[in-house]
Amino acid sequence: PWYNGAYDTVLLAAVTNMREALRALGLASRVRVTVPFSFGMLCASYPPSVGEFCANTQDTVRAVVRVLRNDTSFFLVNVYPFFAHRDDPGDVVLDYALLNTPATIEGVWYMNMLEAQVG
Repeated sequence: PWYNGAYDTVLLAAVTNMREALRALGLASRVRVTVPFSFGMLCASYPPSVGEFCANTQDTVRAVVRVLRNDTSFFLVNVYPFFAHRDDPGDVVLDYALLNTPATIEGVWYMNMLEAQVG
C-alpha cells in the first residue's frame, strides 16, 4: 500500500476532509479529489483478465473508491508499461510495451501493453 501501509488509517479521512473542504469553498463541482493508486498494489496482473488488488490493500481501496464514486471523482492508477518489458523481455516485446503494436493474450486482443494493464 501507500508507503508500506503507513497512511492506510488516515487515507480515507484525508480524502473525505479534502472533499468537504472543497464543498465548503463552493469548489466541489469544479475540483475533484482523487488518489493515485500504485500498479504495484496488484497481486495479480497477468493475464490482464485476472487482475486483482492484494488482499492487504483491498479494504482501503474499496473505501476510497466508494468516496470517489459517490463524488464522481476519477479512479487513477500509475502504470508503467515499459517495466513489464524490463522485467520480462523474453515474453514482453518492446514495441508492445512502448504502445506501438497489438498482442493477443489468452485469446483477448489488446492494442498495446497499456490497454492490457488498465483494460
